[in-house]
Amino acid sequence: MDQFDQFRAQVPTVFGRSLDRVVAALQAQGGPPGEWTVLDRKTAVWGDLLRRRADLCKAFAQRLDEVVEGAELDWPPQSRHALPPAQDMDPLLDMQDHGASVSAPVPLASLGLVESPAFLASYRRCLESVRRCEPDDVARRFERLAAPRHGLALAYRLMDEASPDLATLERRMQHLAPALVDELQGLYRRLSGVAQRSDVAALTGPIASNDDAVLPALDRLCQPEHAPTPALLKAFLNPAHVGLKAPLPSRFRGLVQAQMEAVTASARAPGDRTGSASMAAPVGVGSSLDEHTWGVWSQPSARTLRLLSLKASADTFEQVVALDVVRALVGRLAAHPLLLRPVGEALVALEPTLLRLARDEPRFITQPSHPARRLLDGVLHRAVEHNDASTPAFVDFYRSVLQAFLELHALPEAHSPDFLRVLERLVATWDASDQALQAQQAQRLQALRLAEQRQAMAQQIAQAWSQLPEMAHAPEAVVSFLRDEWSTVLAGLRVSPPDDGPDAQTCERAVASLLWCVQPAVLAHDADSVRAALPELMLTLRRGLAAIGRPEGLMQERLAALETLCQPPTQPNPAEEASSQETGPVQGTEPQPAPDTLPVTAVAVEPEPTAPKRSVYRPEEPWLDRSELVSVGVEEARPTDFSELGALRPLPTAEVSAVSELNDAAVEAVLAGLTLGAWVDLLSQGAWLRAQLVWSNTTLTLFLFHSAGGRTHSMSRRSCIKLIQDRRLSLVSAAPDVQRAIGSIANTQPANL
Repeated sequence: MDQFDQFRAQVPTVFGRSLDRVVAALQAQGGPPGEWTVLDRKTAVWGDLLRRRADLCKAFAQRLDEVVEGAELDWPPQSRHALPPAQDMDPLLDMQDHGASVSAPVPLASLGLVESPAFLASYRRCLESVRRCEPDDVARRFERLAAPRHGLALAYRLMDEASPDLATLERRMQHLAPALVDELQGLYRRLSGVAQRSDVAALTGPIASNDDAVLPALDRLCQPEHAPTPALLKAFLNPAHVGLKAPLPSRFRGLVQAQMEAVTASARAPGDRTGSASMAAPVGVGSSLDEHTWGVWSQPSARTLRLLSLKASADTFEQVVALDVVRALVGRLAAHPLLLRPVGEALVALEPTLLRLARDEPRFITQPSHPARRLLDGVLHRAVEHNDASTPAFVDFYRSVLQAFLELHALPEAHSPDFLRVLERLVATWDASDQALQAQQAQRLQALRLAEQRQAMAQQIAQAWSQLPEMAHAPEAVVSFLRDEWSTVLAGLRVSPPDDGPDAQTCERAVASLLWCVQPAVLAHDADSVRAALPELMLTLRRGLAAIGRPEGLMQERLAALETLCQPPTQPNPAEEASSQETGPVQGTEPQPAPDTLPVTAVAVEPEPTAPKRSVYRPEEPWLDRSELVSVGVEEARPTDFSELGALRPLPTAEVSAVSELNDAAVEAVLAGLTLGAWVDLLSQGAWLRAQLVWSNTTLTLFLFHSAGGRTHSMSRRSCIKLIQDRRLSLVSAAPDVQRAIGSIANTQPANL
């Protein structure tokens, strides 16, 4: 995949993350506490973006493709809402305070972000890196794709089409422009690093003026186990180095022939089988493979003889060094701890085919856009997802890789077009699988985003209710119910009203009704009105809790407690009181005080309100009901009941005692590494899984991981911390990568591969 394809693949993600940041910023703005009744009008600014997020991301990518093909965009962009400018000014808009109408277009301050020196420097470095390592046509297309003005102008046009008026447009753009610039700058920097590594500028360093100084002695170069030194590899990676172009001395072939005779004799020795078939030993170029699968190439001696025969047919030092580089690279990649053994063995089995290509195209391994290099990178990227060879997902993946490698093995000579054909077939298979997973993932992300949106709205509603004077005289149980549960009910009805559930207005009226029913003065003087209002109130509360999936048992318990608080205090019966005075106290009981000496607590007077206690529900963690958990794909789908999302089952006692918890500093280090695309090992339902972080909300309180087979793991930050502390979630080492492996060889003397 060249730099153009890598950037294009990230376009929807970059724009989607920018939209997420816009929504979060608009939600955070909120309004004065007393304005909760008009919250619907405010949410229209960001609610529509949330609902149309997928369509906007798709449209952004499609229109950017049109720009690459030659479509032009106005700069600066012109709003369809703007009046023709009367003076020489930018035809853009500035948001007026309190949503007041704008009578004329004025400059958009955030547009100047495109001219930021730091931002432009990141873009230019990225563009120059691409120009150095990609063909001219790819570099030209990349320039149109990645141009900052194209991205911001297109974002402005999409927002203009999606906004009903000037005020909404500008309010959105005030947040979208800096968010998109920040996301693009991060992408420029990441691609610059990839391109620079591809350009091997960081690996080459200064080359000695005497080119022959880096060339190894022939008696070492002819050996099959010869590994390139860092200096030799840097010379090989430097296209300007001319010493490696020198022809090989004629005696080199004789030295190689002697090595071939020694390897042949060793392979024929009785009882001597080169390599180890032990499954415990790391996979390497000296490993024996499954003969039924790989045939003649299963034996390390056969692969070594192929290497030596190609060295004997080489004409230049460059060809021989290329052969040694490929062998060292295959050894490094095959032994990577994140790769399952079958994948490592497949890479070792592919070595003879790669060696033949290296002799004919010595520098193919340094070219990221070469089909063979892309094939290796693609297989490695996919392979790291699996950590269990027995799963159906890995079986399907390995079957496709095995078929591709065996097809290359069957060719007398595999050239670049052959690798390209195999790669395209593999990519088509992977893309078909990805499309189904992406559709599933989009559905699950939508449920998470709705939960996050509902959470933000519930917090604003609860904050507004906390300012009501009636809350100061309400029992703690009522305050807790309204703050923790009923705010979620009302937010859920506003975000996604059910077809057969209660309406938001009825649930809002229930708040005033409940607070009125529990006031001590009302219970003491108007008990009949409370009794009359109670049935309808309890019905509304029940329907509201049912709308968000509150389980029947817990719902009944909660409503019973609230209904008890709405009951007037029991008054003494005069007849029973007179009878008690005539008959005297019952034998064995204490005398009761007279009515006028009854303690004050006999009248239902609530104690002074205290600071709200921490309830089970934690507002920083979104709540999902049973149907949403199923939609998100949480494995043990169950109602969270306002408890922590992703609550963990305790480890067995023996396991707890055997494994100590990580300290806070170690936990924070792991959390800091949870960036998009990061791989983790996760203990789920008693089995270790390899999972990748594919989404997190802007506040980093909710994470979504994806593991092999389309499984999704959604958890809150609190759950992640608990998993990390219990050593049930850990970051994995850097994923295997061709360029990274070359860098490790260039900077360290390779071990025995």
